[in-house]
Amino acid sequence: MINLKGGDSVRTIGKVLYSPLIKDYNRNQFIDLTIKEVNSLRHKGKSLVSQKMLQSSNDEDEEEEEKLKMVEPYITLAAQTYLEIIPDRLGNPSWDAVFPPK
Repeated sequence: MINLKGGDSVRTIGKVLYSPLIKDYNRNQFIDLTIKEVNSLRHKGKSLVSQKMLQSSNDEDEEEEEKLKMVEPYITLAAQTYLEIIPDRLGNPSWDAVFPPK
């Protein structure tokens, strides 16, 4: 993915890194959550998924916390891949729309 600079579409990385083992999220939900995670890491320096897990722990929503724990490693891998590729895609209108420059 890195050698291909993310592929033809902004969503290609998420499509490739999505796994059918992720039971509680379909591919589009996974990609959307990954994009939110990347933007949170880029602009706030914090993991959105980790924050959601902490909130669900505080709210005692064990089901939501378990879903996030299961998807977190996949989101982390996809987010790191995006973060490595975004600098190569700066100036590309579709990438800049999804991942606004800092």
